[in-house]
Amino acid sequence: MSKQVVHIDWNYKGKEDFASGTGATKWEQTLTHISMITVPLFLIIYGLKISIDWNLIQWAVALILAVDIGGGVVSNSLNSYKRFYHTPAKPHDNGITKFVKNRKIFALLHIHTILISLLYHHSTFWGIFWYVLLNLSVWFIESRPLYLHRPVAMGVIMIAILVNTYIIVPPTMFEWLIPFMFIKIVYGHSVKEEPYRKTHL
Repeated sequence: MSKQVVHIDWNYKGKEDFASGTGATKWEQTLTHISMITVPLFLIIYGLKISIDWNLIQWAVALILAVDIGGGVVSNSLNSYKRFYHTPAKPHDNGITKFVKNRKIFALLHIHTILISLLYHHSTFWGIFWYVLLNLSVWFIESRPLYLHRPVAMGVIMIAILVNTYIIVPPTMFEWLIPFMFIKIVYGHSVKEEPYRKTHL
């Protein structure tokens, strides 16, 4: 049986993969796909159990958001993802790649809570509060020394979970959104970590 070792590799090549990171292995892609279906599956089961009164548009949007955020919880922590998003754009990368590699802009695109507030008739304050806090968190992490990024991100996520649980009540069926979104963006997308590659001796 071969001995498994790993090394740090910041280089990638191939077609852009915005979900798992360019050059993702089959296992990394598989983990992403599994995580993409997990939250929607729970959402459907629980929604049917409590007979949630949603129309087709509300169901469609909820499932799309569940795929995006649920998948991102795992995919944004992949080594291939860290390698792709935490390196400068390459000459052959297209304009979209250069755009999404800006972590602050990437966070600004996540208007999920505002959309939910409007579409599911929840508190507008809830939607704006979490959108602003998410983006301020990313900016704050970016302003800290690199060696503090991970612990600061974990602290922010801890506070977000506590606020989501005890202070600002989330809309029904979206209790999972804030913890998962903060894990996806504040830790997964914002924290630079060494991207390992597997080798065999």
